Amino acid sequence: MKQTTYTLAALAQATALCAGSLIAMPAAAEVDPFDGNWHFSVTPYLWLPNVNGNLDYDLPPRVSDARQSDVRRLGTEIGPNDYLSNLQFALMLSGEARKGAWSVLTDIIYLDLGNQDSDIRTFRGPRGEPLPNLSHQAETSLSATVWTLAGGYTLSRGAWGNVDLLAGFRYLGLDTDLKWQLAGSDDRLDRTGKVSSNKDEWDGILGVKG
Repeated sequence: MKQTTYTLAALAQATALCAGSLIAMPAAAEVDPFDGNWHFSVTPYLWLPNVNGNLDYDLPPRVSDARQSDVRRLGTEIGPNDYLSNLQFALMLSGEARKGAWSVLTDIIYLDLGNQDSDIRTFRGPRGEPLPNLSHQAETSLSATVWTLAGGYTLSRGAWGNVDLLAGFRYLGLDTDLKWQLAGSDDRLDRTGKVSSNKDEWDGILGVKG
């Protein structure tokens, strides 16, 4: 199975912001969200992330390789310059269900970014040797899902608002495709190729919302 290492600081920042920006009940003087009845809200929103990524792929061995156990690793880098023009689809939605002091919160972000220009940072061949400098064209497609689900309990409330204690989990799913085309030649890396990989991360969360 191909392994991929991701450093996507912007998505981590996005999920941190989501916990603090989950929208509570719509402001309405005639509605008391703490009256003991169920209250629901769904809020679409727009947030423009700055996506940077360092992606490391383990390439599958080639038939021509003398040792099938040798690992070839390709590292690429994507930046935020053209991500809006490459945006295929985006969904950002938060919701809350509340009954008295208890609440359930959820938030989902889905981004599909296609065919971003990428830079090949590193290549390590079967014996660990680096790839010489070669002119190349590389494109990366990336889709990401960030889903948060948490339960909350109101610790304090008043005319000024309320403060809730939150506990739950957050899921991050990433799928990437890399295509490259080299202008030069090297017997350790095909002139053209494509590799795909995915990663799933689950984290517990604990915090407050006010």
